[in-house]
Amino acid sequence: MPLDATCLPTPATGALRRIGTLAARGWRAKLYAPAMETAGLQPEDLTAAGRAFHAGIAAPGTAAVAGFALLRPGTMPGSLVLSAYWWEGDALHRTVRLLPGCGGPPRRPDDAGRVGDVDEVLLMAREAVAWHRCVGEADLPSLDAYLAECCA
Repeated sequence: MPLDATCLPTPATGALRRIGTLAARGWRAKLYAPAMETAGLQPEDLTAAGRAFHAGIAAPGTAAVAGFALLRPGTMPGSLVLSAYWWEGDALHRTVRLLPGCGGPPRRPDDAGRVGDVDEVLLMAREAVAWHRCVGEADLPSLDAYLAECCA
């Protein structure tokens, strides 16, 4: 049965914007950030997100994996939080990394168990619909078609 995303509410804040793609070791993830924060992101912030994705998320030696990630401000001044999600079959997996300011190494934040705010949960739902349409129920499953869709 096809999933219908039309019943999902519009994010309250206008919320997320796709800002790029992360890629490492055959893993690819659509990268989103809160729309209100994108102007403040610096190139080094995106570089730090890419390093964290490569070092701590994309596992070497696995088959091609697709997913999405959300880069948002952390609770410490100058820090960012990268929540990365990836699909294995119909199962959605998640990991979170804190990107401290001043170039410190990525680590797990204290609130790693927190799933996220309403906009992040809505993003997960929209991504699930896109995954199901492009991969799960497609006659010719396509990771590229999934990665091309913007769900913000």
